[in-house]
Amino acid sequence: MGWGKKFTTHLELLYIKGPDFIKNSEPEVLHLNIIKLSKSYNDQNPIEDKLAATNLLTRWFKVAAESSIEWSSVSREWKNASKEMTSTIFWQQYLGLKN
Repeated sequence: MGWGKKFTTHLELLYIKGPDFIKNSEPEVLHLNIIKLSKSYNDQNPIEDKLAATNLLTRWFKVAAESSIEWSSVSREWKNASKEMTSTIFWQQYLGLKN
């Protein structure tokens, strides 16, 4: 399995967990896991980047379309949480920063 397909699978798993997954995660731990995940793809090749990016995007749209019914409740959660999770206040609180 190429890195693009692996990464898409991880994105799918994160998406299906909903916004509470981020809200309930420790920022440092989540960030370290994302960094580890990005470094775990030893089969990356700069020449294949454009093709991989295209394949990744195509696969993401396909998965999203096929899973729209299954993910409708999770999608609603993301939509409902979007205003909160894109606010400065949320990120200051989540990261433990002072105003």
